[in-house]
Amino acid sequence: MRLTIPAIALAIAMTTPPAHAARTIPAWARKYNANCTLCHSPAVPRLNAKGIQFKWAGYRMPDEIGEKAEVDNVQDYVAARARLRYLYEKPGDEPTALNAFSLEDLSLFVGGAIGTSFGGVLELERNDEGEVEALVAVASVWGTEKTHYGIRAGQGHMLLLGGGVAGFDRAIGIASPTPLGQTTTEVPFRFGQDLIGAEAYLVTGRNRLSLQVLNSLGGDEEAPSTKKDLVIANQFMWDDAGAGIAAAAYFGLAEGLDPSREGEDSKFTRLALTASKYFGDFELLGGFVLSRDRDLPAGSIYPRSTNDGAAWWLSGQYTLRSSSLTLFSRWEEVDPDTEASDNTRNRFVLGGVLPVNVPQFMRLALEYRFDRFQGSGRPRTNGIAAEFMITF
Repeated sequence: MRLTIPAIALAIAMTTPPAHAARTIPAWARKYNANCTLCHSPAVPRLNAKGIQFKWAGYRMPDEIGEKAEVDNVQDYVAARARLRYLYEKPGDEPTALNAFSLEDLSLFVGGAIGTSFGGVLELERNDEGEVEALVAVASVWGTEKTHYGIRAGQGHMLLLGGGVAGFDRAIGIASPTPLGQTTTEVPFRFGQDLIGAEAYLVTGRNRLSLQVLNSLGGDEEAPSTKKDLVIANQFMWDDAGAGIAAAAYFGLAEGLDPSREGEDSKFTRLALTASKYFGDFELLGGFVLSRDRDLPAGSIYPRSTNDGAAWWLSGQYTLRSSSLTLFSRWEEVDPDTEASDNTRNRFVLGGVLPVNVPQFMRLALEYRFDRFQGSGRPRTNGIAAEFMITF
């Protein structure tokens, strides 16, 4: 079975926010007898510098590198999460398209440092469709607190959206920026999807350089693609809040874009740059993704063999320290075909996040979304998302 891309699936992929999972694990807060705010600020799931360095060091504090991690207490390695979500969506003058509550997921986490040089996370997640998915990441670490290196492998937690800085880390709100989703009409690649592969990395101070080799798009779970993609990424933090700058270059292959022309590969490149900076309690974030698709099966389901796309977002958020309430707003733009006119999608997001009852963490989030689709005949859409999350 090869990957096929019906037009309706493309439309859904272009309008649905990327998957967003807040992988906060209170077990580690229990292990270090600390609040979740030790690694998450201004609110879960956003990681600060200490949280990012903890992950970079193989799920241990950097000053513990080389020390043997003793598994003395199971509750220091096991945690759970539940997320209840409400979604409302109304396109223009048309009837309401969505008005529903859902149990977004139930998740069990097992993870932490193992021995002197290893660590990992196993996540079992039951989604709102009742399916159970297993995500696993294992990592090694050698070196010192200031300079360490290793290998990481697994499914999920691999690419930048779940473990980077400056916008590639998990968004503080409910939905991730749409430019981290599918950015062209041809190749269904998303930075936010759970990719499978391996990574070699080097951390020097607050800088992390990595090289990843991942499964290419195409095939299925029983017979995945035999091709491989290459990712080069660099992340640098310039303050204790975890703000910084990150860049990534993704060089990929997609098999079976046209099911009638089996065996033909299409090439795609994604270049991404994000940055963030704190000004007191206000943070400014932004990012840009340049997309390029080549060797497309032109003449069948695509009008030409090449396609370029561009996407960007700009976001600001302010934290009221007295209550830990964070208010945020974001403007996003995705142009999936720069040669075509009037096909850009814009999204405006306005919302707030309130942490409750630290350290046994609960979180309330509310988000308003306004989507505008240029030249597609699709109506402007207003949406509301609310989420209650509890981890223990």
